[in-house]
Amino acid sequence: MDLLDQLPPPTPSGRSIGRRRRFAIAASMLVTAGLMTTSLTGASADTPTGGAVGNFIPATASESRDVLVTSTHIYWTNLNTGTVSRANLDGTGIIDIATGSSGPSGLATDGTFLYWTTGGLNDTPGTGGITKANLDGTGQTSLMTGGDKPIGLTVSGSFIYWTNFNSATIGRGSLTGPFAANQSFIGAAAVGTQPYGLEANGTHLYWTNLSGTAVRRAPLSGSPVTDIVASGANQPTGVALDSTYVYWANYGNGTIGRAQLDGSSATQTYVTSTPANGQATATVVGLAVNSTHLHWTNFDGKKIGRTAFDTTAPTIIGPSSFSVVATALPMPVTYPVAVSASDVDDASITATCNVGTLTGHSFAVGATTVTCNASDPSGNAATPKVFTVTVTLPPPPVLTLSANIIVAAAGPTGAIVTYAAPTSTTGTPTCSPASGTLFPTGVTTVGCSATDTLGQTTNGSFTVTVSDPGSPVLTVPATQTAIATGTNGAAVNFALPTATSGTVTCDRASGSVFPIGTTTVRCSATNSFGTGVASFLVIVSRPGAPTVIVPSNILTGTASESGMAVAYPQATASAGTPTCTPASGSNFAIGTTTVTCTATDVFGQTGTASFTIRVDKLIAFIPVVPVNPSAPGTGVGSTTTATVPVTAAPPTTAASATTTTTTPATAPTVAATTTAPATTTTTTKPAVAATAAPADTAAVATPVLGDPSFTG
Repeated sequence: MDLLDQLPPPTPSGRSIGRRRRFAIAASMLVTAGLMTTSLTGASADTPTGGAVGNFIPATASESRDVLVTSTHIYWTNLNTGTVSRANLDGTGIIDIATGSSGPSGLATDGTFLYWTTGGLNDTPGTGGITKANLDGTGQTSLMTGGDKPIGLTVSGSFIYWTNFNSATIGRGSLTGPFAANQSFIGAAAVGTQPYGLEANGTHLYWTNLSGTAVRRAPLSGSPVTDIVASGANQPTGVALDSTYVYWANYGNGTIGRAQLDGSSATQTYVTSTPANGQATATVVGLAVNSTHLHWTNFDGKKIGRTAFDTTAPTIIGPSSFSVVATALPMPVTYPVAVSASDVDDASITATCNVGTLTGHSFAVGATTVTCNASDPSGNAATPKVFTVTVTLPPPPVLTLSANIIVAAAGPTGAIVTYAAPTSTTGTPTCSPASGTLFPTGVTTVGCSATDTLGQTTNGSFTVTVSDPGSPVLTVPATQTAIATGTNGAAVNFALPTATSGTVTCDRASGSVFPIGTTTVRCSATNSFGTGVASFLVIVSRPGAPTVIVPSNILTGTASESGMAVAYPQATASAGTPTCTPASGSNFAIGTTTVTCTATDVFGQTGTASFTIRVDKLIAFIPVVPVNPSAPGTGVGSTTTATVPVTAAPPTTAASATTTTTTPATAPTVAATTTAPATTTTTTKPAVAATAAPADTAAVATPVLGDPSFTG
């Protein structure tokens, strides 16, 4: 009886593989020290090459036990027929490469040779063994005999390992063989009851226990032993490895489990096999993986099942990078295109993003990079969808404020100032001090601000200057000047002073009489801030000394040795009454006399001027002339008439006298009888009036005054 036949049949689950997901791998199959490994990342659901999912190759006999895949072929053992069969990877070319084996079970290869266990058909102790052959089944050699039901088989390095089902141990021997049976490389206490499948990956041994619920692992050194999957397995049988995962067959429910090599991310129903040949539930026993497929034996269904690994990664769609202007912070953003993922091999793929959800998020100001990822159940990762969401702030509030204000104080405390209300593009502006409040004298800065809903604040300011007029400022006339009109000065009119405020009063009124000299006029005006004062000068000066106007110099003559009385016009003055010395009418001696005239005004100022009176001595002679001459200058025998001055009489009304001297053209000693014209010199001088000689008086010659050559 086969050892599996000792167990109750699996409980029908009613589950069918249907269109299961295809499983994908990330790397090609590797051959290392005789162990074929693959890098698998998931399992899938499309119809695989060669037939329906789960029933890839019809077994040549019932109870197909283990399966093994190389780079060119697939191998399996047929427990009841005692054969080892082989087919191409696509399921064609099925042949038996070994016959006559006693209950072949486990399979292994080092890449050069094929190894399988025997003795699994009955419970007779000591009938088990390990056979070695070429990959085509030729050259069979026994490496071990007398074993106690060896089932699981694997190769790592230069050793071959197997499970001893009855003694619950794991044995180890050299690949070159032969070696003794029933070795206990790992003892029963650590292995557990009914060890079945066995696999190695170069660092660890993995195995299952048919009567247990765990998957176990130990280093190739044999210890320590740990349960990487502590529970959940359902009568686990075959085990297979790739570089990422460990797979195990759940004989009890026809499923295949999977976990990371350390046992994490475990799932007991990674694949559900399809029953065959009337089975209620598939009986999965042996497992094998390569770079494209996961293979298993359907022990009672007489089939080799297979499902392809999903190698297609999902595709993610989503928005491109975009920007939004914040209206709130953080800014709620709905993506213009929702993030989603799809996979041709998977019905439903969900993407995840490092920021927010698939439809949006509330973002802070600035650029935020959103990275979205998606993986299918096979572990195929999509190319990340990366986009940037940039949240920018709108312009901050723009304030419009009053211009700077200048007002005059209404009183010592300042002035109440009202200014235009500020405006802002966003937010409600406020200012301090407020409009309509009392501003003190001086410069006050009014600070204004506006804050929008995002907390952006704009500040601004203007100034209110309240000028302190202080005391009134007076404007007074310039210095006033006047000429005294009397000894008491002069009346002076001036423009009335003005003031910035208040009424101006002065200590002297316009039109007042100001004394001679400089007078300071003081003015003042008073307001609520004080009294302002200013002054100006009024200068009253005396007039200049009197100006005396005298007659012109006088030239006259007399025959008297004692001189003559000369009357001259009265001198005048700009002020005062002038007096002259010698006085007019005085006797003036022969020669030149200076007459000095003075005048004194009411201020005691004296003015002086002078002129001269020249008195020349005259000597008279009587020339021979006709008594009654005819008119001069009338024909032959005419004579020249000279007017001879006589003793000057006192002046009457004439201001001056004219002395006329007629000089003969030739020598004066002989009366001229020719018609030659005479030369006449007329001199106007202040003089006394001359008395004309009678008409019948003989004319006398007139000497030239001042001519010393004249002798009479």
